[in-house]
Amino acid sequence: MKKSIKTTLVITAATACFVAILALPGCSTMDKALLTPNDTVTPAITNAATGDVTPAVTNTTYTPNPIAQGTATAIGALPLPWCGTAGAVLGACIAMYANYRNKKLAGALVTGIEAGRQILQTTPEGQRLDGMVKEALINHQEAAGVLNAASKMVNDLTSNTVVAGT
Repeated sequence: MKKSIKTTLVITAATACFVAILALPGCSTMDKALLTPNDTVTPAITNAATGDVTPAVTNTTYTPNPIAQGTATAIGALPLPWCGTAGAVLGACIAMYANYRNKKLAGALVTGIEAGRQILQTTPEGQRLDGMVKEALINHQEAAGVLNAASKMVNDLTSNTVVAGT
């Protein structure tokens, strides 16, 4: 096989992988093939003043699957022209997809919670419950060390303006 044909095949394969990663976001098959879910549990919190207990919360994030990363590394190690570049591009695409999925998941959670809180605001009892929900969310976010980041996401993804901790 001529060198230019091999180069074309490598570039075509890398491009096909890149297009597949960008064209199929949210596909569960793609997630299973490329990503590894990592669960972090924030323990239950007891309010010392009131005795109220906020239940534990599980947060799922995604990291690139070791097999997918290994495949990108193996492609990069092939002794063909442009394979190093193709492997690097594929590895970067996998990492970008993991980042995209994490942001998409976090955004869906923020908008869902805010929509629920808006529904609570429609009745007097709901407004009282909303205050309790808001306090529980703030307590969990403080315990997890993500209060400022969560407030920023609410501001970025909804029409609500939130100041951290209020």
